[in-house]
Amino acid sequence: MTNRVLVLSLFLTRTLFRTLLGVLPPVLTLLLYRLTFTYRHQGDPAYLTAVGGLGLACVGVVTALLVADRANRAALYPLIARLPHRAELLAAVAVSTVLITIGMAILYVSLVLGLQHMTLTPEQLLPIVPRWLVVFVFAATLGLMMGRLASRRGSHVVVFTVLGLMALSREQLRFLNVGESAWLVAAAELVARPVTDSLTANDAFQILPALAVTGLYAIALFALAVGLFRGKDLIWTE
Repeated sequence: MTNRVLVLSLFLTRTLFRTLLGVLPPVLTLLLYRLTFTYRHQGDPAYLTAVGGLGLACVGVVTALLVADRANRAALYPLIARLPHRAELLAAVAVSTVLITIGMAILYVSLVLGLQHMTLTPEQLLPIVPRWLVVFVFAATLGLMMGRLASRRGSHVVVFTVLGLMALSREQLRFLNVGESAWLVAAAELVARPVTDSLTANDAFQILPALAVTGLYAIALFALAVGLFRGKDLIWTE
């Protein structure tokens, strides 16, 4: 099963980059670099971890949507029909997304370090890797749930809304915490906190639980996608 998922993920990656849409992840990564270091000529590990990780997670969500769109085509039906389990397709989409996002992270860090915006020792870089990786996996499963591949009725609008709320800073959430919607804002902040703490926390006693909860989020989203995809009629779009 692992070999099938890996081969299929590499196939989906190649299929994406053979289209014009394949330029979108690198372009977004270059745009992220320009936005994060246009007005900040020097950075530090905390800044790179938080701002770079959040931006690359957004690139990961977009990449997941692109890869899922390539997988949701009739041209792949003969290949998909040979899979023993439908979940293997979703796993391949997630793996492909994570691999591409890791490549974009390497491009981003190479630009930051190569153009001497900051210096980063291996000891400083090593703790960033697992934090980014967990968030990338979460972004991949979130993008998978947002797309039409695992859905019966198009994209999930609720997931788009939750993503928008999670993208808000805590200060903005508190500013909106008025009136009858206070409980909704508080709930959004509670859900978003582990993901933001995974990138912004400085204490290991905060980072480790945040990473664990973010990983659980990813597992829950993937399980939900598998459940929806299992009951979906295989009507592939062109």
